[in-house]
Amino acid sequence: GELTINGITKTVVLDVDYHGVAIDNSDTTRAGISATGSIRRSDFVINFDAPLGMDGMLISDKVAIELEIQLVPAG
Repeated sequence: GELTINGITKTVVLDVDYHGVAIDNSDTTRAGISATGSIRRSDFVINFDAPLGMDGMLISDKVAIELEIQLVPAG
């Protein structure tokens, strides 16, 4: 899909796992999906590199994306 941050749009590829469909205790149908991927902050001109905490580590350029999604019918 397309992701826009800081006015810059890039294509982001996510690995998707479909976990199936189930009906819960209130008779609502739910589908489960997980998605993972990553982006680089520098691709979106995010240049914040301040030290974090006492260990002196910097924020990584690579940012992990992890999504856990439940889909339910509208209405």
